[in-house]
Amino acid sequence: MKPAFVIIAAAAAALLLLTTVQAREGLIEDGANLGPELLPQGDFENGEGSPEGWDEVDDISGYWVKRPGGKGKCLKFDSDIYPKDVDARAEEMKLPRDKRPKARPKTPTSGKKYNTIAGGRGALLWSDYVEVEPGATYRFVAEVNTYAPETKLFIKGYTEIKGERRIGYKKYLKCIPEDKNDLGSWKFYSQDFTVENPYNKSMKFKWVKVMIMVFWPPGEAYIDNVSIKKVIAPGKKEDGKEEKTKGKDK
Repeated sequence: MKPAFVIIAAAAAALLLLTTVQAREGLIEDGANLGPELLPQGDFENGEGSPEGWDEVDDISGYWVKRPGGKGKCLKFDSDIYPKDVDARAEEMKLPRDKRPKARPKTPTSGKKYNTIAGGRGALLWSDYVEVEPGATYRFVAEVNTYAPETKLFIKGYTEIKGERRIGYKKYLKCIPEDKNDLGSWKFYSQDFTVENPYNKSMKFKWVKVMIMVFWPPGEAYIDNVSIKKVIAPGKKEDGKEEKTKGKDK
């Protein structure tokens, strides 16, 4: 029999994992009513040097680029890079943009590459805060094109404690094609989530952030059309009122 702490750890891991759902074309729809978009810059179309609503890309592990095979822009991540190159660039990113040097070419990697960021922290980027309703359910969607690395999009929930915002909730959407022949192709992934702590429901989460993480194996991945929308109960409108049936009564 497995020790109790192993069973508890496995159960906790299962709670953190968001089941991956794929759609062949377009966004995933199941008839649920969805509220307005809460992550307005999830399409990465607006910005100056870096997309609005997100941390600045560093142009060495994260880039704002033209979308491959389509129109518009998206994010590109590279996890085949040594931590020292990312850290050196992080110091340069502290300078004002007009005084900041261009990112230098990364050091060529070799060997088994466990010492790259793919084997550790991954290539990361955070969104701005998004306001949510405590206890409500939301639909989280992302379009991902990965050439090798596993990609996870985390939802981090924040509660307010003594005037400070602190993380007390975490789940992630795992984005990797089930069919390896789909590597290098755009795929949609989606899952509904409820921002609450099952062990302490008195905690009220008023904000979330999205954290994109691209890691093992080393390589490149592209992210686009990240979306968060409130799931409204069937037959209800955003304000909670009953929807009126169209047409004449029979």
